Amino acid sequence: MYIVIDTNIFFNDWTLHKDLAQAFLDYVRKTRTKVMMPRVVMDEVRVNYRQELEERIKSYERSCRELNGMELQRTELTDLSIDIDAKLDEYVEYILERLRIDEGNDIIDYSAGLLEKVTGRAIHKRSPFNSVNQREFKDALIWESVLEVAAFIEENHEQQPDDRGLTFISNDRAFSISKDKPKILHPELKEDLMDFPNVDFNFYNDFESFVAAHHTPIAAITKEAVLNHIEASDFLSKFFDDVIVNLDEAVELIKGYNPSLEFPHLHDELYNKIVSRQDASIARQLLMFVYLYKEPEKTIVFQRLEVLQLAEVSYYEPYVSTEISKITLKLSFRVQVTIPYENQAFGEVSIDNADLNPGPGIYILRPPSEQRIAKSIRVFPRRK
Repeated sequence: MYIVIDTNIFFNDWTLHKDLAQAFLDYVRKTRTKVMMPRVVMDEVRVNYRQELEERIKSYERSCRELNGMELQRTELTDLSIDIDAKLDEYVEYILERLRIDEGNDIIDYSAGLLEKVTGRAIHKRSPFNSVNQREFKDALIWESVLEVAAFIEENHEQQPDDRGLTFISNDRAFSISKDKPKILHPELKEDLMDFPNVDFNFYNDFESFVAAHHTPIAAITKEAVLNHIEASDFLSKFFDDVIVNLDEAVELIKGYNPSLEFPHLHDELYNKIVSRQDASIARQLLMFVYLYKEPEKTIVFQRLEVLQLAEVSYYEPYVSTEISKITLKLSFRVQVTIPYENQAFGEVSIDNADLNPGPGIYILRPPSEQRIAKSIRVFPRRK
């Protein structure tokens, strides 16, 4: 899904800390939704945040002066020493990060084509131009930006059949049919959308409506709930089965990380350990996201896990000694699982793949003395 937001969603919650904003951000994070912001919205956010910050500073100073007027002994005003420009830049950076907006790709910039479309809309007095207020030009820029996203989705709908959703969130009455029906999009704007038959468009005039429609159905999908479901399932049994199938790849990776060593029984030792179904555990959750399929309609949870498997293996270093040593390797597997979610309940856990991670867990660090001996032995004679 793509979401285009208007300036006014920030006015009642500048820092996006309230419950509805948190639910919105949770949806964006879990579904990897792309939030888009028209450049005109970004510019207006900067202007309004500056005005709000300046007004609150003045209000604070005014309150301090009024407090001093009540005291017998005057106290010094607290000097805020706020660099407003720096605070503004800090705020914009914060908002972009919270909304997961890439300024280089997710800001819908001004363009000659966009301005031409807005001019045509003004000439023909099409909504949101209504000769009522001075915000019409800004509103038209926002709407044309929404249509640009719709055009992109339409153009790519065959390549991305499950990513055709477009949501516009604004409580500006210029986009609704009337003041009495603020949740219904204006008919002329609906007419614009007829040019994009493959776009699933939704209009919401606040976070509350969006959250009720989209976040509430998946609110119970949390990392904690997913992990509890996986641990209660037969996940480790499926993990062992998957590792056995791909055991040769793990063997080659371990050998590749230790080229100076020989492993006389590596395949059998790993196989026996996996078959015993012991000494494996889920170390941590990595990436988790929710994918909302459209055709057919279904919800799938993707969870990446790190699973640790302890395995004792035999090895020797032929250029040092033929004596066999043993060491317990801490094998780290990156495991991708999928879980269907229907009627507020998780389904069967499936493993897509379980790959051994390259890294220190499969590297055998020998004593320094052994390394020095190995370096001193030359396999080929020195050239004269």
